[in-house]
Amino acid sequence: RGSDSMAPANIFLALLDSASIAHDVAKLEALKANAKTEDVRAPSSSAGEEWRHAIPYGAQTAPEPEPEAPPPPPPTETVGAGWLLERCRALDSAVGAAELACGCVDAAKRDDASMQQALMELLGFGDKALALMGELCAKKAAVAAVDARDIRAIATASGVAGPPPPQQQQFRGGAVRSAPKKQSQRRQKQLRKQRREAEAKGIDEGADYLAALGFDEHYLAQERALGLSQPPQKKHAAFLDEAQREYRAERAGLPSGAEKFYGDGYEEVEIPPPRALPPPIEGELLRVDSALPAWARRCFRGTQTLNRLQSAVYPCAFSSRKNMLVCAPTGAGKTNVALLTVLELVARVRASHGDDFLAQLANHKAVYVAPLKALAQEVVSKFSERLGNLGIQVRELTGDVQLTRREADAAHILVVTPEKWDVVTRKQGGGSGDAMGSLASRCRLLIVDEIHLLAEERGAVLECVVARTTRLVESTQSQIRLVGLSATLPNYEDVGQFLGCSDDSVFFFGPEYRPVPLKQTFVGVTAVKNHERRMKLDELAYDVALSAVNRGHQVMVFVHSRKETLKTARNLRDRAARNDASFANTEGDPLKPFRSQLKSCRHRELAEVVESGFALHHAGMSRSDRGLSERLFAAGAVRVLCCTATLAWGVNLPAHAVICKGTE
Repeated sequence: RGSDSMAPANIFLALLDSASIAHDVAKLEALKANAKTEDVRAPSSSAGEEWRHAIPYGAQTAPEPEPEAPPPPPPTETVGAGWLLERCRALDSAVGAAELACGCVDAAKRDDASMQQALMELLGFGDKALALMGELCAKKAAVAAVDARDIRAIATASGVAGPPPPQQQQFRGGAVRSAPKKQSQRRQKQLRKQRREAEAKGIDEGADYLAALGFDEHYLAQERALGLSQPPQKKHAAFLDEAQREYRAERAGLPSGAEKFYGDGYEEVEIPPPRALPPPIEGELLRVDSALPAWARRCFRGTQTLNRLQSAVYPCAFSSRKNMLVCAPTGAGKTNVALLTVLELVARVRASHGDDFLAQLANHKAVYVAPLKALAQEVVSKFSERLGNLGIQVRELTGDVQLTRREADAAHILVVTPEKWDVVTRKQGGGSGDAMGSLASRCRLLIVDEIHLLAEERGAVLECVVARTTRLVESTQSQIRLVGLSATLPNYEDVGQFLGCSDDSVFFFGPEYRPVPLKQTFVGVTAVKNHERRMKLDELAYDVALSAVNRGHQVMVFVHSRKETLKTARNLRDRAARNDASFANTEGDPLKPFRSQLKSCRHRELAEVVESGFALHHAGMSRSDRGLSERLFAAGAVRVLCCTATLAWGVNLPAHAVICKGTE
């Protein structure tokens, strides 16, 4: 039946009945098209008429060969409890074959999307798991018909432990938990256990972290080929030899010397203060009279030598113009480092303009960026006291204090908040075409205090300020020195690179440089109910605060909200009254110098608790009331100061004990 047997359509028209010509011609055309691509099939009973028309009259047809018998179909696998259990055993999962099989049955009873999601959470993403997932989806109806009781019976008979007997709903503690949810929870618990075991092994022991978590070997091989699973290379930065300390070594668990205690409803971990530094060797501390010129010594009256931190950074701070980063704990002397950089700027201007340098210094301003308005006020007070002998004007530019254009132009040092300086730098140049017409373009020294706030919500503002300053340096080809001051940072090298610091201008100092040793105590409340947990927190805070006050010390209590400051003060006061104790200073009348100021206090809550020995401090108070609280605490008129994080960023107040109540 090749192409020769298919004659043109007009030869067959004479043999056909005239009534069926149009119908049969269409059929012949279709047969011709099919003959070009495949052999003509054997005529069937339903197509006999059309084959009669296709064979020429009188032609002899060869006998049809008997069709070969089709191959027998492969034996179909019966989807049942045994089949499903065997497939789950092949995965070799830590969860258990019986539990996986029961979870697959439950997943098959859902819709397609929910089934796929449930299977992914249950089986994982390995090659075998994905293959089984596709097989289960193709046989969804049969899998859903499997009885979980049969799976458990087979698993028990073969020695494989199965999950507990199923229950549609399990009532425990008033909550309804279905069996699939418990299976998912058990799976998550197993993964967490594997993760903890992998972390406990550590990288130094050669354990592959990803492989220990159950990732596929082929996937890990591809990742290693791309270099994605290699441990990051540690960056090198030149910092002090003293910074090479034991506490920076990678280790797990509590620091050495830590002790753990268990109390009624709480657990307590006590970390001792770090080891004290050895006494300084001869020549390690720089003398002020030999390190600074005569005009600069007036800013360090009463100081004979610089401390260890200041002596170490002195060559970079005062004798160079490099950008620098200093990471050190609170109270280590970072403010004096900032003062050294200011004096370096003054020395430059004095060298070029002689004694008449103040007018020119106004065009070479120093800008100090403080994170909070309270800290800005303190910096203005300190710098004005130190630099006032040189005739240098220090002005505050924040939301509380507004300056006229003339006052801002006349100031030599501006102390600003990040948001305020962000607004100023957005308007640099003023559209006049003269880049020296704006405050931002006249800045020659930018000091960013508490720069570790880059990781907080306000970090974007600090990042914009630094980036805009760097852009101004590139566009105007003028030098603006960037100085970053920060608490101890784990990634100080990255922050130094962000500021454009070289390796020899990044300095790191650990907690042993703190002038007063710091002992840390972490208390975890084990109560489950919220009411019991709050009661235990109040009780523990009361015990610590009263113990410190009875020894003659002052206490600061940090809370998470403004309302909580007054609530905590009242709670401590009422507990002391019930126990015949007191937080007030009973030596004479310590509030006498502040009576007139308390009468004009706008914050009535402060006047309420101050007689009991408490003061309040938060951003919702007016500036005068915040200052009054700080003066009361600094003078020792009150023993306990309840405050928010407003007071945490560098405001220096004397406190022997600091309580952080809660972790909200």
